[in-house]
Amino acid sequence: EKEQRFTQLFESLQEGVYISSPEGKLLEVNPALVTILGYDSKEDLLNLSPEQLSVDAAVEPVLGRTGSQSGRTRTREVRLRRKDAGVAVCVDTSSGVMEEGRVVRYQGTLVDVTEKRALEHKLRRQVEFRRHLLESFPDLILVLDLKGQYTFVSARIGELLGYGPEHLMGKNVEDAENTSAELAALYRTVATGQSSLTSCEYGSRHRDGSWRTMLGMASPLLDAEGKPAGVIISVRDVTTEK
Repeated sequence: EKEQRFTQLFESLQEGVYISSPEGKLLEVNPALVTILGYDSKEDLLNLSPEQLSVDAAVEPVLGRTGSQSGRTRTREVRLRRKDAGVAVCVDTSSGVMEEGRVVRYQGTLVDVTEKRALEHKLRRQVEFRRHLLESFPDLILVLDLKGQYTFVSARIGELLGYGPEHLMGKNVEDAENTSAELAALYRTVATGQSSLTSCEYGSRHRDGSWRTMLGMASPLLDAEGKPAGVIISVRDVTTEK
């Protein structure tokens, strides 16, 4: 009865479950792992050599631990070759079964995180795209949260005022060095909901000691649900024009 219950559990788990030799040869797998790797049957998967599971044939078989006689549990992220030659990214948690002081097989689970990693990569690319887009603007871009702290300062601040972004990052608009009262008031007007788009001119001292005339335009920054999350301000040097 216990064996029957174990078999039912083994067959019904959504995570891939496997038993392998120390060299990485699959000895037993559940249906979920067959599906994860895109094979038609368990037999097809069990007939593979350890090297055929590896994305990079030049490295040690992905499920093997040929250089270790430790049975301790190991958790890591691995890349397995699917039947269609694609790559399945999985979190592998396995431990060794010891007999007479040596490991005779490994048993473990493989959780498919391929889509999760692809989504994370896509989000990182989107974040990088937005960052590069902001950095390419001719205006200085400032982002402040609802507490008035600078959470983003574009590199354009170096050209406009001679400072790096770290000069303002993490500081509060109300008391940051070289922040004018007009800029702080501009932030408050939008942060408190008095206006959704407003602008002002203000004076700012360059690192070389000279004064510059700036034109700041502020608007609300909304989160994914459309709720206020801060204020974004674009700043342009209009000294020459003035």
